[in-house]
Amino acid sequence: MMSLHEEALETEFFSGGNNHKLSKLLELFYKEDENSLILAMTSFPTLLVKYIGENPRLANLKTLSLELGTISDNDLKILLESPNLQNMETLNLRELKTEKSTLLYDTICNLKLKNLKKLIIRGFEMPIDKWEQFAKNVSFLSLESLELSNCWEIQNKGIEYIAKSENFKNLEFLNLSVNYSDKLELEAFCASANFPNLKNLSFQKTILSKQAFRNLFSNENFSAIQNLDLRWTLLGESLTADMRDCRAALKNLKKVILSNNFFTAESFATFAEIFSSINLEHLVLTGNDMNANLTKALVDSKIISTSLKFLNLRQTGIDDVGIKLLAQQCNLSNLEILILEFNDVTDEGIKVLLNSQNFENLKCLDLYETKVTEEGFNVDLSGKFEKIETISVSYTAPVIAMLPERFKDVVQNQSKKFEDEEGFMA
Repeated sequence: MMSLHEEALETEFFSGGNNHKLSKLLELFYKEDENSLILAMTSFPTLLVKYIGENPRLANLKTLSLELGTISDNDLKILLESPNLQNMETLNLRELKTEKSTLLYDTICNLKLKNLKKLIIRGFEMPIDKWEQFAKNVSFLSLESLELSNCWEIQNKGIEYIAKSENFKNLEFLNLSVNYSDKLELEAFCASANFPNLKNLSFQKTILSKQAFRNLFSNENFSAIQNLDLRWTLLGESLTADMRDCRAALKNLKKVILSNNFFTAESFATFAEIFSSINLEHLVLTGNDMNANLTKALVDSKIISTSLKFLNLRQTGIDDVGIKLLAQQCNLSNLEILILEFNDVTDEGIKVLLNSQNFENLKCLDLYETKVTEEGFNVDLSGKFEKIETISVSYTAPVIAMLPERFKDVVQNQSKKFEDEEGFMA
């Protein structure tokens, strides 16, 4: 089945291709209020490229997305060098299908978009020597957000070129996800002082060495980082006892995503020891096996503190024993969001949680696709959960019937989605 974009191109372009029909095509994908052109999953014939590059309506275009599109290397060069795009601030080339020639890589490395603030490159197999050329581009000084994901050829050397360049010193967001052709050491990256403004860093699905984790955690050059995404990095396997002497220098870290890292009780205890002086507000442990030992390691750690506001235990296998351990933690008094969906929690466990006095600031309780029924809510909720805004359950009607009147409007039969469920602040 064709996408809306493909149908539009089939109807509006290939049937005639004149400017009138191209104008109609533009109406579908151009957002005038944002000065953005979103052409995801689109094929780009030369005439369309020329039309975009020369159309006066698109002068000073701010955002261009070619995500999952198809274009020749020469046409991409023509497009990115056209007058209309020279003041562009956001360029999305995620999974763009090209011919992967030297011309393509030279075009990317030599971008002259002086106002570019956000650049997304995903799935480009650019050779190592081109990454050196890329890092030397002074036009990237304006960049605030850079994604270089699924670029397997970048490896340690390519990241080193970027780390040693002063052209990325204004970056606030850096995404190096899905670069797992080998274990990245990150020695030059972590030794670099060229990222003074970096607040958000993602290595999702990038396999890092034990030394890389040590370098990353203890590096004072990264003290500005607030959000760190380490899901699917095999962190749990690297946090052996000999890592306990490492101390986190990420003093402004607030949010850490540790999904699917195969933690054991011992490796999580090591993580908690490393970060014992950091006041985390947001912790995601989705997909880790929260057996009784690991849950106890979590609740016994300094990670569970009054600073914690968001705790995601989605699909961890946590059961009533784990819920009872959580319910006893007075340090969770400032927790606002607790996600327990797709777990083995039953009415017995949820009753303990609802009877606890330790969740006075809870706003969202996600129990979607658990084993909780309306019977789990057969407790006295007088004076409790005064700030609750959302309760997610699989079957709303019987639960609503069981709850006091003030709770009836907050129950919903779908999981509440948060930013970090789908991606890392992209």
